[in-house]
Amino acid sequence: MSAALPPRAENKVESVSVIIPLLNEEESVDLLVNRLQAVADSLAYGFEFLFVDDGSSDATLARLLARQAEDSRIVVLELTRNWGHQNAFNAGLDHAHGDLLILMDGDLEDPPELIPELLAKWREGYPVVFTVKESRVQGRLRHFLTLVYYRLVRATSSVELVEQAGMFSLLDHNAAQHLRALRERNKSYPMLRSFLGYRQASIKYHRPQRAHGRPRQTLKKLLSDGLNALFSFSLVPIRLFTVIGFGLTLIFALLSVIILFVRITGTGFWIFYNVPGSAMAVILMLTIASFQITFTGILGEYIGRIYDEVRGRPYYLVAAIHRRPAAGGRSPPAVAGSDPVATEPSIHHRPSSPQDLPHD
Repeated sequence: MSAALPPRAENKVESVSVIIPLLNEEESVDLLVNRLQAVADSLAYGFEFLFVDDGSSDATLARLLARQAEDSRIVVLELTRNWGHQNAFNAGLDHAHGDLLILMDGDLEDPPELIPELLAKWREGYPVVFTVKESRVQGRLRHFLTLVYYRLVRATSSVELVEQAGMFSLLDHNAAQHLRALRERNKSYPMLRSFLGYRQASIKYHRPQRAHGRPRQTLKKLLSDGLNALFSFSLVPIRLFTVIGFGLTLIFALLSVIILFVRITGTGFWIFYNVPGSAMAVILMLTIASFQITFTGILGEYIGRIYDEVRGRPYYLVAAIHRRPAAGGRSPPAVAGSDPVATEPSIHHRPSSPQDLPHD
């Protein structure tokens, strides 16, 4: 990491938006809110707790609205259906009002008690602060796949990814605005954080077991997120098969010459004795076909992502924004990409270009 910068002068109290997607977390809502409130009450910042209900089918939304009646800092973004973990973060990012944004999961595997440490690192002058999991509670298969994912992405990506770095992070105003301006649909936030190029600091922590129930991130969803990170930041898979293709062309050309020589002259050497022409042809055809199928699948991953972008469909839809006005009946000012009208449906919005971003 870079050397620590001089402490940032604070001439006002900044506001902090904590963005938390939830999917069927009714058992964890009360404990999560209580811990967030305890942390926020101990700090001299204005807080917004922005919960994104990602199409929950249980009482998650009802529990959030009940807690909102007691605390006006709670804002609930109700999506029309389950749009996925990353897209729920997209929705929260677009609708947050804080000067600083904190992204975290809502199953309490990301402990709210780390928020003061994130803010302390930001005060040292780091626009981006992220967390790194020193240890975590995982099954053997999931642990193995996680290690493979990080090693593969680090080996192939053009952007540096710190191993075991996840979503739990802090972004200052400028970093958040530039992150909003990135238009791709299949986002990998840990990779995009690094792509922005801001000075970053990390905080290591032990990731505890989720508070209730089973993980919502299935192996299928984790695989999808991993492929997004791999194919969004690397051309290595497709270039690798280009190299393999050239290599196989040379090898098969050489084999063809050797086999033709043996068949015509009857002279054999090494493994090339009495080579049956039909058997060798079948082996060569199957080998080439296997590489073609694999390459077609990799090519399809890139083409599918291009198609996803070209369609231009929204990556989330908001059914309602539940917000209690702050004292005096005033709501916080809207930021680019947000819908300031409470309870009205909205579609995602993004700045059309980096030039549209506000300048300090």
